[in-house]
Amino acid sequence: METQIAKIAANGISADALIVPAMEDHPPVIGAACDAAIVQLYASEEFKGKAQDVALIHAPAGLAASRLILAGAGTQPDLRRAIGAAIRFARTRKFKKVAVWLPTALTSETAVEAAVEAAILSDYEPDWLKSEPVSRISSFSLAISPDLPAGVVSGVEAAFARGVALAESQNFARDLSNEPSNVLNPTELASRARLMANQTGLEIEILEEDRLRQLGMGSFSESRWAVRNHLRSLLYGTIPREGIPPQTIWPLSGKPLHLTAAESRSSPPTAWRK
Repeated sequence: METQIAKIAANGISADALIVPAMEDHPPVIGAACDAAIVQLYASEEFKGKAQDVALIHAPAGLAASRLILAGAGTQPDLRRAIGAAIRFARTRKFKKVAVWLPTALTSETAVEAAVEAAILSDYEPDWLKSEPVSRISSFSLAISPDLPAGVVSGVEAAFARGVALAESQNFARDLSNEPSNVLNPTELASRARLMANQTGLEIEILEEDRLRQLGMGSFSESRWAVRNHLRSLLYGTIPREGIPPQTIWPLSGKPLHLTAAESRSSPPTAWRK
């Protein structure tokens, strides 16, 4: 998902859907002709701005966006949950270009950080493991009033960047946890960690077997030795059984095998039985 923050009025935002936070029993004022439709929606009690409620208005009058999504924020505005619910709603309808407009009263560093973080986290889907990719939002914009003081703008821009970093870091961890263990083995995990560190300018130290022994972390190095040697013999060797030809090779799949310290020092047959 591409992300950006822009100083622009609500009526000038071009998107498949424009998301506007809506307080409970208090219709938001956008400053466009669609304000009348919002008031009517509240009056009919079809939408009242309750937490995580969502309302969709097609072709909102006075807006450049194709659709208007009202994101219920409740009595005490919880933008993280409100924006998250609206993003999930937009994704199920296969909207690709989505924007959030924050009124001046709700524009703060905390609100901006929560909004962009919620948008990125709510659009996450580990679809690389699925036969058909899930529809996801391709572009997200956060719009703030062009009339905000320069000092406020610099603060919210920094908060926006912080929110993006926090959300992308969480999604990186999600990617790792969703990978099958036969793909994300210790070597691959170290490789991905090194790549991420290089891309973000972080310092990283990967402990190899010799270094583990120097630090007195013998249980790690011994278990690693057991998995590397015992399991390799098991995977590529033969296991003669009664009624089974000796040349038969049995493939294994699933989570890594964890051995105790005593088992890791024992002969391969003992570890195999576990």
